[in-house]
Amino acid sequence: MIVMHHLVPHRVGINTSSTPRVMAYLRIQHAQHPDLALATLSNPWLEYRALADLARLGTA
Repeated sequence: MIVMHHLVPHRVGINTSSTPRVMAYLRIQHAQHPDLALATLSNPWLEYRALADLARLGTA
């Protein structure tokens, strides 16, 4: 499983294998998102402090 923030640039490549690729898209919205939406454009971890701590510690 890969979890990415919506601001991470990404793309999908062509699946050239015989194994089907399965994807599921989920959106998780912070309870205060309407108030934080603009601020998250300059600080993508603002709504996900626990994930930011994991990334900073190199344990993600």
